Amino acid sequence: MKESEKMNSENKELLGKLSRTQYYKFIKYALGVECFIDNETENVRIKDKTDESPQLSDKGKLAKTVAYKYINNKLIDVFTVSEEDYKNKTFRNQEDQSFSAYKYFETLDQDFLWFILIGSLDPKTYRLSDVSEKKIDGFAYFENKKRQITSFILGAGVNHDFGIGNWYHLICKMRNEILSIVKLHPRLRFNPKYLFDSLMRLEKSLLNTNYIAPQILKDLNFTKYEETLYHCLYQKFDIDKVSKTKNFNIDDTNLYQLARICDTQRKLAKKKISILTFNYDNVLELIFKNNFYNTNINSTYRYSRRPVGPVDVDIVHSHGYFPYATPPFQSKSYSIVLSSYEYMKMYKLTTSYARKKLHDQLDNTNILIGNSLSDYEEQKVFYARRESDPSVFHFIFTIWNQEKWHNMYRTLYYSKMNVIPVFFDDFKLMNNFLKSL
Repeated sequence: MKESEKMNSENKELLGKLSRTQYYKFIKYALGVECFIDNETENVRIKDKTDESPQLSDKGKLAKTVAYKYINNKLIDVFTVSEEDYKNKTFRNQEDQSFSAYKYFETLDQDFLWFILIGSLDPKTYRLSDVSEKKIDGFAYFENKKRQITSFILGAGVNHDFGIGNWYHLICKMRNEILSIVKLHPRLRFNPKYLFDSLMRLEKSLLNTNYIAPQILKDLNFTKYEETLYHCLYQKFDIDKVSKTKNFNIDDTNLYQLARICDTQRKLAKKKISILTFNYDNVLELIFKNNFYNTNINSTYRYSRRPVGPVDVDIVHSHGYFPYATPPFQSKSYSIVLSSYEYMKMYKLTTSYARKKLHDQLDNTNILIGNSLSDYEEQKVFYARRESDPSVFHFIFTIWNQEKWHNMYRTLYYSKMNVIPVFFDDFKLMNNFLKSL
């Protein structure tokens, strides 16, 4: 491990507050971070479970196995914590060698260690006002791992420069369409305002970003549903922006830079590049088509056919696909996942298309950009992988926001999902950084 100052008093205090179960989690995650930082290769792993049953030597004492260390899929070490270890804040390897958590982890970056400790604590045991504000320096860790970046996971934020409508406006538009249909329907005696208020209350009671309005509109009038979806996606979209013009510098958009990186990467690696997106639009495909002419693109969604000929970049729309078409409205949606019902249907089985594609994408070290991981079902896929292998991390490129950091990035992305935020003060700085890759 790299040289650093001794564990600071704040981290010592947090370490002392951990319950036994929280201490188990802390040791496992901290060992995972150590593996992640210290090893350039992909062959060192800290895992949660193993099919093997090694004989543990803890001088006959009952001990909890917290992690297994592998090199090239060969079991190298086993780490345990006994009741005495918990009280003394120590842990042991399979040779029964005892390590002080205070001493062993003091060489880790202390801000990084703080995040691990906070992530191990039960949120009910502390208030946000009780802990200091910290912004992790994700650049240092990304610089160490960027050579292993092989794929992207994209969210709606990457479409900001092209005027693609966001999720909130889409849902509001669908609610209003429902109210319009109800007002005109002679047999429906619902009070429109009461219906709208009921929708809002019910949607707020659901987890995260799942909604029922899309399903209601789809059942009432499928044509209006598709028209609304298309209108919200492409009303402000300018097709001329996907190519280099005098009036618009496409180089300054994050989506173009991602396309450039993937095109360069597939030429150097000489293998197919995979991009997972939760977005329904095909702006990325249009950018490839209009700027990287020799790159063969395939858009994949749930029921898409296999492409004819070789594919250089596979863009996987795990929640469906609704490509742009020249007005008037001509396009059709494919396997769109939008409502609560559709989310549950798509994610409840481990073999579901959306879950499988996300799981497959996580086999590589990824950059997440666009902040589309606030959905509970997607979080579960990340969390399951974190639990099985805490030495695997991913990165999210995002804009620094102090309130969001506490509410989402720290507690959700880092603590639960092993996603390290790489913060930028604005989108322009993020774009400049992408240009440098």
